[in-house]
Amino acid sequence: MAAATFLGAVLPRDAYWTSVDAGQGAMSIRAAQMRKARGVKAGFPDVSLIWRGGYYGIELKAGAGKVSDIQQITHAQIREAGGQVSVCRSIEDVERALRHWGIPLRGTTLTAQDRDAWVAAVPKKPRARSSERASVAKLGRLRAAGYPA
Repeated sequence: MAAATFLGAVLPRDAYWTSVDAGQGAMSIRAAQMRKARGVKAGFPDVSLIWRGGYYGIELKAGAGKVSDIQQITHAQIREAGGQVSVCRSIEDVERALRHWGIPLRGTTLTAQDRDAWVAAVPKKPRARSSERASVAKLGRLRAAGYPA
């Protein structure tokens, strides 16, 4: 519940997220058959987030909870398909994952000192050369003038 409240408060407005009802605990054979028939796959991350064309999965684990073998396989398949997955054990872990993925947040759980230390440790993305920026600007002006892309 804390993760849902946090995500709802801090994610950018153009992000879409949902949690997956994993059917925690024992279920009847009939319920399991119905889930399988609907295409529910084992090992899918607890939270799915889509932002600007990217898929981001968050697997929530409490304390010493372990990632199962099927979860490891599913997470690897998601990464192979171009998505990102992170296993998080706290709200702070969720925030670090979102920041690592470059998703801008509208709030924070980290103290200023923790945030500054984390930001300093993250490698900076290289900035585009001025000639590349000029080309992008020129392309934008051409498109605005009605030239095809």
